[in-house]
Amino acid sequence: MITQKINLKILVLAAAASLGLVASAAAQSMPAAASAGGGLLGQNYVGTEFTYVHYDNGVPKLARDYGLSFNQSLTTGLDLGVSYDYLRATEAGVSFRSNTASLDLTGYLDQGWGKPFLAASGGWTWANNGSVKQHSYAYAFTTGVELPVGTSVSVAPFVSYSAAPKIAGVHDWNYGVKANYRVAKEWSTSFTISIDDEKDMSYAIGVNYHF
Repeated sequence: MITQKINLKILVLAAAASLGLVASAAAQSMPAAASAGGGLLGQNYVGTEFTYVHYDNGVPKLARDYGLSFNQSLTTGLDLGVSYDYLRATEAGVSFRSNTASLDLTGYLDQGWGKPFLAASGGWTWANNGSVKQHSYAYAFTTGVELPVGTSVSVAPFVSYSAAPKIAGVHDWNYGVKANYRVAKEWSTSFTISIDDEKDMSYAIGVNYHF
């Protein structure tokens, strides 16, 4: 109970900070589109990502996640994103599948040395656990900082909390880092490694087309 209260307080603070950051960024009312670089914040792009998940406990032990994303810079310091994920895990006759669609709003501050950011996501999840079908609204809060490494690479450590309240067990804290490399003006590739509070590991590789 104490842990749940602490987590709730953290979420409330993160949500409040996100709204404040978004309001501040919107007030600047500057044109969108950041200059090309190694990072993804402030960029207009569509991307695809493949994630390999290794569960620490239970069956199935492995899952594969396929994602699509779209990001649009609304103004300096504020991005709008749309994403879709399909996850599938099958082992020893046990099968789990989920589809998640979400809308994301990310506020950030360009400090030169890096871009601290806060993101809030909301959407819907459909899950099939064997013959049991469930669905729920889903949300997530993410905070971190995108750090430039030279002119074509960025590294972004992050912490996130996500949940689908109407589906038992679908909630977790996640800690990770995402690296992005700008291969060319129109293309970049990313790699993400993360671990959640149940010690499940995720490894993701993605490709993005910038426009």
